[in-house]
Amino acid sequence: YFNDNESAKINLSLLGNIPTIKNILEEVRAEKDEIIKRRKNDFIKAKMESLKEYKEEITKDIEQNIEKIESSDIEEIKKQKNNLLRIRIETSEAVTWAYEDYIDEFRLDLKNNLNNKIENFFEDSKNDLDNSEDSRKEEWETGMLWWKEKHSKNVTLVKSKVIRDSLKNLISKIEDSISKEADDKIINSKKILLSKVVPVLREKAGDKNIDIHQIEKVVRNTIKSIVYPEINYTSTFPKELDKGGKLEGSEAEEFIESANNYISNFQTIVKKDVKSYISLMTDSLKKQNLGEDIISNYVKDIERLENDINNKELSLTKYKYILEQLGDIKC
Repeated sequence: YFNDNESAKINLSLLGNIPTIKNILEEVRAEKDEIIKRRKNDFIKAKMESLKEYKEEITKDIEQNIEKIESSDIEEIKKQKNNLLRIRIETSEAVTWAYEDYIDEFRLDLKNNLNNKIENFFEDSKNDLDNSEDSRKEEWETGMLWWKEKHSKNVTLVKSKVIRDSLKNLISKIEDSISKEADDKIINSKKILLSKVVPVLREKAGDKNIDIHQIEKVVRNTIKSIVYPEINYTSTFPKELDKGGKLEGSEAEEFIESANNYISNFQTIVKKDVKSYISLMTDSLKKQNLGEDIISNYVKDIERLENDINNKELSLTKYKYILEQLGDIKC
């Protein structure tokens, strides 16, 4: 399989995936007993699902390579490569512009959705705080006989457990909302990005030079590059608010003041974190040169296919052997 340097690199890369998968599988199995002891079954499940997905992607790519080798015309392949090289810069720039527009929409949409939801969560907590506050009138007299004087004052009452639970629920809803909103955006990003990129490629490169599977691979890798931190506020909950029961008087007033201060400060922190969170996600997208990545990968795929067709018998044998090896790996 190594009749020249280029094919050697390709074959080594493809064949190298087999031991990689086997090593991952062995690692998972070796760690399984220890993981069970630590009650981290979710981790082992994620590992196995990742391995299964990795195997399916490689299998799909190899099956498509076999189909292309058997059905493609070498002259058409050369023509396609020349066409792509001729319009490379123009097409790459057009795709990049569409990609930049998508990033702007991604940022604005995520920002608006998160800010609106978080604003509503804080409003709900403020209402809970107001509804948990009450008062009772306390009356007494001073003096003696005909010199008696009546006095009264309002004593503040508060249901501390209601406020505590509301604030903890606020934290949980914000953490879940940020995580879910980001996950939803990433899941939908592939479809949205393809809807923006494919029409541009069709217009600039023509349908004959479009390979949807190749575009999907590059887009999928781009989406996988998105980085976002884990948001966790649970550990920041103040001890002075972790109370239960009905409080009254100065203790109730101090509790209400602490709760109001916490909500105000927490809202400021969350707004700042959301801004940083979105910036990190969009920055990771901006690092990807989608236009050039798509064209470069197209050209590399075409050159590899050209080489495989020129060595058709050896190439088919190689790919079928790899499929057999993949089939032996049980996930």
